[in-house]
Amino acid sequence: MNLYTIEAELNYHDLPVNLKVGWSSAFGAAFLDYVGENQIVKHPVSINGRLTNKCIFIGDEALAHQFAEYLQNNADKKKRSLKFLIRKVDSRDLDYRRKKAQTEANANDAKIRETLALFSNE
Repeated sequence: MNLYTIEAELNYHDLPVNLKVGWSSAFGAAFLDYVGENQIVKHPVSINGRLTNKCIFIGDEALAHQFAEYLQNNADKKKRSLKFLIRKVDSRDLDYRRKKAQTEANANDAKIRETLALFSNE
């Protein structure tokens, strides 16, 4: 059972505030010195292309590559550092979802095929 997931690689400064680890409004500008200039982070991407803390499972590698291309083409212009990567799912990613991972991957594959078919016709 090979499962894949899509991650976005971007500069730490381009992350939304709710995904920044250790950031608080009290920390303020001193946090920028703490993080550094070009720190790159990876975050999982949801089916709708948004950054999340929970990865999605995709069962077909070719479909994952097509979806990553679709997301890359539609990437937001203000996030210049955004790059989509595909990787195999590790056992640590499965944790509590181990038993339902394959059914979740099948459902995600269907949603991705539907999305790609919808936007390829335009």
